[in-house]
Amino acid sequence: MKNKILVNVYAITINEYFDIFIPINTRVGDALDLICSTIKGMTECNFPIDQGLALLDSETGKFYNLDTAINETGMKNGRKLILFNY
Repeated sequence: MKNKILVNVYAITINEYFDIFIPINTRVGDALDLICSTIKGMTECNFPIDQGLALLDSETGKFYNLDTAINETGMKNGRKLILFNY
């Protein structure tokens, strides 16, 4: 799987962690959509999918720009991300 990375996402809204593969050749915004739909499919709760979501690097505190390609962000396998509403 050279074209995907495995990230660990903490969804604050539902207080759960998820390991999710995301493609490295896509934008952060598209990866965010994929992450949200994956979480919604893996849980029985009503996970909110709307425009008010953002991804944050849990180690650096850096917000990811939604228009930046994943392969330009420096994300690697095992990166811990925080998904939250703003």
